[in-house]
Amino acid sequence: MSKKLKFFRIGKIKLGAIDFKTSIDVATFWVLLFTLIAVIVYTSIAWFQTSIASDTARRQLRAYVGVGDPSFDGKFPNNIMIEVENGGQTPAYNLRTHLNRKWISANELLPNNFDYPDFGSPNDKGSISYLNPGQKRIFTFPMDHSELDKTRKGEIKLFIYGHVDYVDIYGVSRSSEFSYSYSGVNDDKGGVTHILTMQNNHNEAE
Repeated sequence: MSKKLKFFRIGKIKLGAIDFKTSIDVATFWVLLFTLIAVIVYTSIAWFQTSIASDTARRQLRAYVGVGDPSFDGKFPNNIMIEVENGGQTPAYNLRTHLNRKWISANELLPNNFDYPDFGSPNDKGSISYLNPGQKRIFTFPMDHSELDKTRKGEIKLFIYGHVDYVDIYGVSRSSEFSYSYSGVNDDKGGVTHILTMQNNHNEAE
């Protein structure tokens, strides 16, 4: 007497003829299937957890270069200084500081679509090979004090902005941006107070 065979399908794939009386019963098949699914799920979870742990470690160990408030070198300055500090746990490499100035008429506003372009190449004095954890460095850039005079007289509006570029120990290029508006005032004794106001856009300064 011939045995009745059953065909098992997954989707549109016919796995073949299975004799459940002489080969493998249905219960065993489902146990094996669920076991395979469990292994796949466990492996995926383990990989995901390992990936999160690795990403967290990278975030904790990498360099974080912050930018402090700019300062001037005197009452009628010829230079502006930018201080940067590595607040991370590993060095920052190929560090380069860019500084730009943008002035507009006193009755104008900075356009909403202003993309803070770099004018010219970065100053060589604004570049160093590395910055160690906890280390600070001041970069000096030339400043046209006549622009500050015009701003204090209400003739123009002056914006000072830029960014610090560096590479972390994982080879990832990173950048910290800064942006200020200038509004100095003259006092009765001939002195000058230089005021820099942090802008909301293009800014990661501290």
